[in-house]
Amino acid sequence: EGTGKLPVNLITVHSQDHLMNAMVIQDLAGDMIELYRRLPQA
Repeated sequence: EGTGKLPVNLITVHSQDHLMNAMVIQDLAGDMIELYRRLPQA
């Protein structure tokens, strides 16, 4: 939350890490799909 009242602990850091990983994988999957679509069809 944006007010800074939530204490930072291992669980919140770990959950943020999972969220960031999920966002990176989503972006990577979108990039891979776009590259696949650009390949010449055999």
